[in-house]
Amino acid sequence: MPPMTWAEVYQMYCLTADATPERGSLKLVQRVSKDYWEPTLGFRSVGQHARCATCARLAKTRRDSPDMAERANADAEYKAHLNGVFAMRRVDMRFSQMSAASCEPGCTLPNRCLHIRIDGLDQAKGRCPRNLENSKQWSNLWRPQLHIVGVTVEGLFEQYWVMDQDVPKDSNMECTCLSLALDKAKNLLALKGLRLPEFISIKYDNTGREGKNQHVAKWMSWIQHSGIVRQVQDGSGEPGHSHDPQDQRFSVISARLAQCRVLQSPDDFVVTIRQTLKPIRGRPVFADILPGTWDWVRFFEDLMLDVTGIAASHAHPHVCFSKRFLQVRDLPKLNRPGWELAVPALFKDTARHPQDVVMVCKQFWASDQIAQPPSLWCPHSL
Repeated sequence: MPPMTWAEVYQMYCLTADATPERGSLKLVQRVSKDYWEPTLGFRSVGQHARCATCARLAKTRRDSPDMAERANADAEYKAHLNGVFAMRRVDMRFSQMSAASCEPGCTLPNRCLHIRIDGLDQAKGRCPRNLENSKQWSNLWRPQLHIVGVTVEGLFEQYWVMDQDVPKDSNMECTCLSLALDKAKNLLALKGLRLPEFISIKYDNTGREGKNQHVAKWMSWIQHSGIVRQVQDGSGEPGHSHDPQDQRFSVISARLAQCRVLQSPDDFVVTIRQTLKPIRGRPVFADILPGTWDWVRFFEDLMLDVTGIAASHAHPHVCFSKRFLQVRDLPKLNRPGWELAVPALFKDTARHPQDVVMVCKQFWASDQIAQPPSLWCPHSL
């Protein structure tokens, strides 16, 4: 849980629970938490978890505002915000269940999908070398911080890549890890007599350095246009609400690494993950060293596309948290009447083709409506 007081926890409970006589009191909520949730679900300290800006603003208004109407409006806005967060998590869970079902041998679902999570472990956990016998001596020395990236393909496998500190943790790394995950998924599905699903869902952290940028968007449109998948969609949680099961697995890895007295090299990290991280939900665990990444940024330079507004910035503070890339011929299947295809001025003189790549954006993963007209991302001719 993020840093919260018990008063804020109970307020969140009251706003999301039905107002019935059976609704528990604050003491009951605390007792249930202590009896059932305390061993596995705790509260992080302020330095460990960045709090959602919307939650913090509304909590301050509800606590300090002398105007009852303003507090009531803050309550309503906070309830809508929480409902949106929980709806996003339900969508995430639904994608996970659909992906697991789509990977079962002999699956005959009409709309199979593959749900992929990718995230990186806190770099402070990857300091190498490590020797607990001389911990004080080691603490005064500069030590490289290894990059540990986890990729979970729901229903298939978990892959953990250990990279040297000289390997940049950027969009090239993100696209490389996702490409290797798709290759492994294709091979594992072939052993089950299945093809790669036509729909891919990718969930990454809400950061512009790794996944939420134009280079990963170009990679997504490329795997769609090249025929690897029919549609590909990404998604990320709002800042402060982006934690997911991948972070739970990282907490297990952190605990296992902390128990090791000596870690001399990246190979020791790989061996520790292989030997101590137990598979869950039937997903085998793989751990390897990634010596380098492909230069995807240079690979897409020939497109000469410069896209802005994907990640939040001072000029664009409000951005969409979900994008989908598909062919223009599949656009009617989304059943979004009233929207016409928006063609940027750069592509006004190009002829339309059924395989033109179109981008459809939603404000949040669980939004009912799209946030803007479907946009022509890249013509087939280009």
